[in-house]
Amino acid sequence: MSPKNLKRLETSYISKKLGIDEDDVKSFRFSTIFSAGSVSLSFKSVSKKRLNKRLGEAEADRVLKRWKKLMKPLRKDLKRLIDDYLSSGKTNRYGLCVRNAVGQNFNCTWRNARKERKWQPMQMRRKLLAHMLQGLESRAVYDYVACHDGVCALEHDGFVSLSKLSDDDWKHPYLRIVLKNEVYT
Repeated sequence: MSPKNLKRLETSYISKKLGIDEDDVKSFRFSTIFSAGSVSLSFKSVSKKRLNKRLGEAEADRVLKRWKKLMKPLRKDLKRLIDDYLSSGKTNRYGLCVRNAVGQNFNCTWRNARKERKWQPMQMRRKLLAHMLQGLESRAVYDYVACHDGVCALEHDGFVSLSKLSDDDWKHPYLRIVLKNEVYT
């Protein structure tokens, strides 16, 4: 993925280009990534409903159309990334399986024989992208925990430590560490 297109997901970029506050930025970022770069203009869309409440329908439509246009290059990059993940998969008796950074498999050819249902192509691609991103997050946390004493519990998206961690200790290009709770003894 090109760094220029990744910058389109930064808080300052989204706020500036769309004229929305930081509370809405997080929603836009996650919905864009986990929908593989596509932007829905449907009235059923969570982003659309949220913007309608805050900005009104006309302004919400303008913002979403602009966002859709800005996301075209990122959507192409995400498509290439997903294709790359699919090409790294291995076929077993269940079909094509792709392994993420922590070794968890994702079955790309899932189907329920009793209900005669299987993945829709875009549904599978979105779920694969979410699976791979979750693996990268988990790998960063696992690596940190393995290298540091005092970490006493893993959470779903972080860890609990016996002592406060220094900012210099955590070095990751994409993930930040945030202090949630501090207990004094």
